[in-house]
Amino acid sequence: MELKKEGEKEGEKEERVIAFASKSYTATEASYSSYEGEALAAVWAVQHFRMQGLRFTLVTDHRPLTWLMRNQTLTGRNVRWAMRLQEYESDIKHRLGKTLQHVDGLSRNSPRRATAG
Repeated sequence: MELKKEGEKEGEKEERVIAFASKSYTATEASYSSYEGEALAAVWAVQHFRMQGLRFTLVTDHRPLTWLMRNQTLTGRNVRWAMRLQEYESDIKHRLGKTLQHVDGLSRNSPRRATAG
């Protein structure tokens, strides 16, 4: 998942990655469905980077996440997450995972542990 900001110059449409971040799930969060895990990650990222007042695009390789903001029949925590995301001037766009390889590197590369030798 990426947070991208449109170019600042008038008429500029170039997208730039603002930042990367990673977070481990709690034991409870780890039991969420893949959809809920992606939604939680989106809400966490937007709140973590304090995107208030900035127009941005959240780019995800998880197509069902785009549904979160369009669905009228959400319940429970999905409603709360959708309401949190609605506080921001944002769009959620889907892109194929193979075009977002730089993002997956954060979740797939675990730190190497030193070994006693």
